[in-house]
Amino acid sequence: MRVVALGCALSLMPLTVVCAQPAPTSQASDRTHVTQLRLEHRSSRQTAGWVLFSWGGINAVGGGLVAAIEHDRAEWVAAGLVSAAFGVVNALLAPSLMDLSEARERNILREQADSNADFAAIRERERASQLGVGQTFAFNTGLDVFYIATGILVYVLGSVQSPRVAWEQGAGLTFVVQGVPLLAFDIYNWIAANERAEALAHR
Repeated sequence: MRVVALGCALSLMPLTVVCAQPAPTSQASDRTHVTQLRLEHRSSRQTAGWVLFSWGGINAVGGGLVAAIEHDRAEWVAAGLVSAAFGVVNALLAPSLMDLSEARERNILREQADSNADFAAIRERERASQLGVGQTFAFNTGLDVFYIATGILVYVLGSVQSPRVAWEQGAGLTFVVQGVPLLAFDIYNWIAANERAEALAHR
């Protein structure tokens, strides 16, 4: 006859019932693990934000200077203005990744110190957040492909229909030059966000 033991071992000599003590709770280690992952994820997003901000700043300033210095050459004016426009947009978007106020870090540490915090719910919330970040980068990846395709199209149409109107070639090439590194940036961060979500799914 099979006997299923549920935490208690029966000893017959002498006859005593010994209840096994439950293993030390893993809640504390889980709390530390999730907090560490969240802080690492914050740091990764900060790095991505600074990279995007630096790239945007370089293009905003550099593009403006090129357009000003080469103001008598249409292709360079177009290239400079397109670069500057991309740079400004990227620089403005970057702070959303950087946690400049450190509010996210303070919230992570506050929840880690809160003994009543439900870390199962926090883990799931953070995982959903990382999946959302990944979806945003996936959408941006699609936009990057659109930028590159648009640049190629503008360059080809300009070369065929208006070969003497050099601004179209300059603008088209700059769309490609801006789109390629942004494509690499967004694909990398798309994969990284999904990996962070995966890390949160497993203990």
